[in-house]
Amino acid sequence: MEYITMRNGTKVPMLGLGCYKSEEQEGVEAVKSAIEIGYRHIDTANFYENEKYVGRGIRESGIDREKLFVVSKIWPTSFKTPEVAIEYSMRALNIDYIDMYLLHWPSQNEYARNHAFETLLKYKEKGYFKEVGVSNFKKEHLEKLKETFGFYPMMNQIEISPWLQKKEDYAFCQENDIVMTACVPFAKGNILNDPKLVEIAEKHGKNVGQVILRWNIQRGNCVIPKSSKPHRIADNFNIFDFELDADDMAVIGTMENGNSYCSDSSVFTGDFWNIEDHLLNRE
Repeated sequence: MEYITMRNGTKVPMLGLGCYKSEEQEGVEAVKSAIEIGYRHIDTANFYENEKYVGRGIRESGIDREKLFVVSKIWPTSFKTPEVAIEYSMRALNIDYIDMYLLHWPSQNEYARNHAFETLLKYKEKGYFKEVGVSNFKKEHLEKLKETFGFYPMMNQIEISPWLQKKEDYAFCQENDIVMTACVPFAKGNILNDPKLVEIAEKHGKNVGQVILRWNIQRGNCVIPKSSKPHRIADNFNIFDFELDADDMAVIGTMENGNSYCSDSSVFTGDFWNIEDHLLNRE
């Protein structure tokens, strides 16, 4: 495993397990399998509706809690009453603390966004979280957050693939010591047959997914491919025995085409989902 150090000194495992759509016992087993293989970074969210399964997988793995870096997130419809989502996350995960708790989207309501972030900071002081951050924030959102709070968040989780490199956001985060975590790195599978990446993969005796994960790590990004299949989880972990050379990195650097497989955070509100309807009635 390789690590990146946040500006507060915390070392973050750069490869993590994304848990989106990992449900019930399948989700439990995916987390247990990942931890056994060597993953130490586990990512979930209120929106995924699986925090309780992720937490069960962590507990059943038998690993010491302090050896893991666990991330969860709060959905924008909870920003006006963030305490509800936070308390739910803690009950569902049923672990002593969460390492990183994120605003899942920036929301178009800046007042609600600031209120939610302020509440996260208060819960950090209570010991619920080790640190707080954001997800799907663009440069403009990060700058507004600093205007209000006087500092940038520690982490920004955002869609990044060779087809969607977000170079301006990447440069901004690098300049301001914001750790970037790349989600949707495989462009929902659409990129895995790209001929340029296939050629690089063959050169190194790897598959395209492994090349993409290695590319992210060499750029200084954490990366969280999602899978609930043990063999894929194992394949994705097999990236620490090779490096892409300068030519490989240069080729991938030319592959930007703007193809995105997530919503645009400049306009997306997240209003279609409500924590009370989708989480609290499941307890």
